[in-house]
Amino acid sequence: MVSWTFSALISFQNGYNLQIKDKPFTIEKHPFKIKIDQHPSENAWRLDLTYENDIEDRDLVINNARNEISKIVNLISWSQNIPIRNWRITSIVFTRGNNKSVEIINQRIIVFDNIILAKTLGSSSLESLRQTIMRNYNEEITEILSMYTEAQSETSKPLKFLLFYRILEKLHGNRKGADNYIINWHNNRNKPIEMKASRGQVTIFTFLRDNIHPKDESRYFPYNEIIRYLPTLTEIARQSIAEKYEELANI
Repeated sequence: MVSWTFSALISFQNGYNLQIKDKPFTIEKHPFKIKIDQHPSENAWRLDLTYENDIEDRDLVINNARNEISKIVNLISWSQNIPIRNWRITSIVFTRGNNKSVEIINQRIIVFDNIILAKTLGSSSLESLRQTIMRNYNEEITEILSMYTEAQSETSKPLKFLLFYRILEKLHGNRKGADNYIINWHNNRNKPIEMKASRGQVTIFTFLRDNIHPKDESRYFPYNEIIRYLPTLTEIARQSIAEKYEELANI
């Protein structure tokens, strides 16, 4: 039996601060043991993942660990509704009996300024997060969470808009299905919605999706409209995910 411990740093996007009040907290999710703690000098969490097995193939074990950490990062982003700047493995400890080797990877310090959203997780919130991480999710949910984290964490507003729209296309089959869902979302809330001509009559959201990549110089780039409608599109995409996947609805 050998033991692998991966230390990873989960950095939150500039402007966001997620603090652990009662630290650290631990999770046992076979075959992994996970410890999450506040990083002392960064706006980030440190995650230690221990993996005991009979595998000595470094690449295989790293791939397994990366997949599990990625799933945890996506669940943090979804459950706390917070963008992740990045995450990376910073060290690997390999132990066989009394022999131990340590590999340091890409160790560096990031300084964050201008925190605009601060949130502290107390014991009840951490327990809820622990239960969320411990659950097993199918490949479809894992994929949609990965898409959500990518969209939530994107810093380019136009690309962020496109990524959230693509979530709706993924959930509803195509552009038409996404547009119909947007119309129903507004109708259910008695909210007016602007319609535009773009391969037929479509919502302003689909019109903007169609014009994010102009095909020639005569077509304008609707940056101001994208900024205006992005918060609503984000809300629509999150609601659509919660409606389709009961496992994520109450997280």
